Amino acid sequence: MEGAAPPPDDGGGCVDLGEIAVLIDQLKNEDVRLRLESNANLLRIARALGPERVREELVPFICDLTDDSDDVLFEMADQLGSLGAYVGGPAHAHVVLEPLEALAAVEEARVRDRAVRAALEVAAAMPDESLVSYYVPFVQRLGNHDWFTARISACGLFAGPHGRLPGRKRVIQLRFNALFARLCRDDTPMVRRVAAGQLGAIALAGGSSDGEPLGSLVSLFEALARDDQDSVRLQTVGNCAALFRALEPARVRGTVLPVLLATATDRSWRVRWSAAAAFAELAAAVDDDVGGDDGAHCAEALRATFVGLLNDVEPEVRCAAAGALSGVARRVRDEDAALAALAPSIEALSRDGSQQVRAALASSVGDLAPALGRDATVARVLPVLLALLRDANAEVRLNIISNLGPVHAVVGVDLLSQSLLPAIVDLADDAKWRVRGAIIEHVPLIADQLGVAFFDDALKAKCVGWLADDVAAIRIAATRNLRLLAAKFGERWARDVALPKVADLARQRYYLRRITALRALDALCDVLAPEDVAADVLATVLDLCDDLCDDPVANVRFNAAATLRKLAPRLQRHRAGAELALLKTKLRSLADDDGDVDVVAIASEAAAAVDGDE
Repeated sequence: MEGAAPPPDDGGGCVDLGEIAVLIDQLKNEDVRLRLESNANLLRIARALGPERVREELVPFICDLTDDSDDVLFEMADQLGSLGAYVGGPAHAHVVLEPLEALAAVEEARVRDRAVRAALEVAAAMPDESLVSYYVPFVQRLGNHDWFTARISACGLFAGPHGRLPGRKRVIQLRFNALFARLCRDDTPMVRRVAAGQLGAIALAGGSSDGEPLGSLVSLFEALARDDQDSVRLQTVGNCAALFRALEPARVRGTVLPVLLATATDRSWRVRWSAAAAFAELAAAVDDDVGGDDGAHCAEALRATFVGLLNDVEPEVRCAAAGALSGVARRVRDEDAALAALAPSIEALSRDGSQQVRAALASSVGDLAPALGRDATVARVLPVLLALLRDANAEVRLNIISNLGPVHAVVGVDLLSQSLLPAIVDLADDAKWRVRGAIIEHVPLIADQLGVAFFDDALKAKCVGWLADDVAAIRIAATRNLRLLAAKFGERWARDVALPKVADLARQRYYLRRITALRALDALCDVLAPEDVAADVLATVLDLCDDLCDDPVANVRFNAAATLRKLAPRLQRHRAGAELALLKTKLRSLADDDGDVDVVAIASEAAAAVDGDE
């Protein structure tokens, strides 16, 4: 390729021809990094060359470069998807298909996948007649290729343009559909697997526009669902959801539903797992797209099948089914029938021998409450929650605690406190710190519902105890929790309940607890509005900070001075004469005489802030 004329770049200036020439030369450089850089700049090169030279020179040049490293080819494919905008309009976009055809046949899967996406981008810009003249032959060549990699790529090229093939070109449509059917029966399982994965998308994209093509897709769907390879049968469930939407209800009941039900009893646990994992989506598809008696029949059959998955012999399948429990429950049409069918299985799962199954159940069982209503939740869900709260596995307990919100919204605080609060209080001292942390995260919600009196009786001591926890993450979370509680219960609660406990903590022998006390003081004063901070509250805080400024541990003195610096605006509002003078003296003493340079620096800043110099 030779030098280029100087067209404008994106900013409206002129292209540096020397730089473009270097990029073109680097496309064949021996250094893979330089080739990678040049391929990343293909669009800049195209802008410099102009549409005609891109079509006649750059694209043929790129076609000679498709035997390269995977990284270079991936970058090339990534750029080719946008190159169609530089070839002179949609009528010429098909020229980009030639290098993409070579990339779609390479061994590396990620290069092929990117080439397929690029080809679909190019096809989206092509006029309908160009699809017939250029895109369909392009797909046919890949689909009839000797290499299975090319045939795999061909499978992904049908769905996008399928509905755009002109109706008068019926022969073309039939050939297109026949090629896809042949790929679905390919001798190579990997080709059949990818073809099976595309079937649902084709049905949604255009198969439903004509009864005959859609009927052939259903036949292919049934054949692929019986394939010897479980990797092919794994695609069945995804196709079911698509066909629910593409087919009329009677046909769903007669053809798709039996195939779906068969996946739940497939000999491969992976296929059964795929059915369990997608069951909520399938239930939603039935609820949204299949109405009347057909919908009711499908819902009943799906419910019975789901119960079988909840009781599957493989724990992985039971895990997936337990995770889909709430999604399925939200889509039930008969709550009483659903409860009668699901409740025994849920109770059995709460005693399952696999902790992973119990953990999955713990994550989703709380979400059953809105679907089942208050009475059913009290009778069936609360006992399961209580059993899981006392589970020996920490992850199970953690998942329950993290998903109490829906249950609380349905049953109310009184019943929740009577049934679950004792177990929650017990978990406040759990040996696993992550469980204690999860309890802390939910304390503000519980406090909001219980009210101050009930909260002080049930959880006040626990909240204070967390401030002295041996795990730093728990102490930090407890400080945040104290801030939220002070904001919720007000200045009186902070003064009468929280401050005395924090003062006790500030006098403990363990220096990290004294630091936590300072952070708690900071949090309490930070959350209360200045007009709510009474003089006696501030006086208590200042006394504690004053004592801690003389602490033998430098880190404590540092944090005490830092707290006073942050409280400086409050001090200006509540000037206390002699007390304030003593505090200034203490800070100046730290700034002048302390042996720790960090303490000196922060004390100087605090003294200046208290004086009002900042």
